[in-house]
Amino acid sequence: MNQSRADLDVISIAIAVLTFILAALVMSGALSGGQSQCGDFGFTCLGNAFIVLMLGTLIGFVTALMGLILARWRSWCGWIGLLLNGLPALALCGWLLLVFVARAAP
Repeated sequence: MNQSRADLDVISIAIAVLTFILAALVMSGALSGGQSQCGDFGFTCLGNAFIVLMLGTLIGFVTALMGLILARWRSWCGWIGLLLNGLPALALCGWLLLVFVARAAP
């Protein structure tokens, strides 16, 4: 199967954009019937949006990394996809680490 090496790079950018849009919709409560119905599983709208954003950026990061490896690290779209998915994932992981450190303090 002959595929272009840019396919995974473009897919990773699309994953990033769709993840941001989906997280914004989840945060606003548009997918659950409103802000008042976000707590169905013990989460708030913020918690649901955090999960969507974290999973989407990790999937996009892996896709961008695979595209860059296939392109031998020479793809601009791959680097853009890596930044669009990697920076939010890194920021969310840092924020999550701060939450756990704050909870561990007496």
